[in-house]
Amino acid sequence: MAEPNWGIAIIEVIKYTVPALIVFITVYYLSKQFFQAQQEIALIKDRTQNRDKTMTIKLQAYERLMLYADRMDVVNMALRLNQKDINAQDLMQAMLISVQKEYEHNSAQQIYVSETLWQVLSQARTGTVNLIRAAYENCKTEATSQDFLRQLQNKMQEVKLNPADQAKLALRSEAATVLNL
Repeated sequence: MAEPNWGIAIIEVIKYTVPALIVFITVYYLSKQFFQAQQEIALIKDRTQNRDKTMTIKLQAYERLMLYADRMDVVNMALRLNQKDINAQDLMQAMLISVQKEYEHNSAQQIYVSETLWQVLSQARTGTVNLIRAAYENCKTEATSQDFLRQLQNKMQEVKLNPADQAKLALRSEAATVLNL
């Protein structure tokens, strides 16, 4: 009986094992790259969706704050709150309460806007309150709402820019920046 030739057997094993090993390593490497690419695509997709959701929330905040600035405008408040038989003091109180309630109602929106913009909105609130109080100080004790509104109009003419309009300008500016306009 002939002895097996171990050299030929080893060469035969190597002849089949090395190509299989090369194929395995190639498939492993390509699969790893494919799954990494798929994972990166999914991550990018998630980031894009999150950015879109965040943008939507921010835009809603800008819209709400624009409405707040519009409702804080003394002219709009006067139209909204003035009633036929109301006196100057009651109208002034109604306007101050309206400004405060609107501010409280929208204060949560500050987390979606810059600190600078929120400060502008807070200053607009303070400016509006000061404007209302200054107009009322020029009224007599028995003044009607019409007397108060005339004083308010005079005070508005003294101001370079209505505080609510300043807030609206700042809102538009920051919203344009966020939207890359």
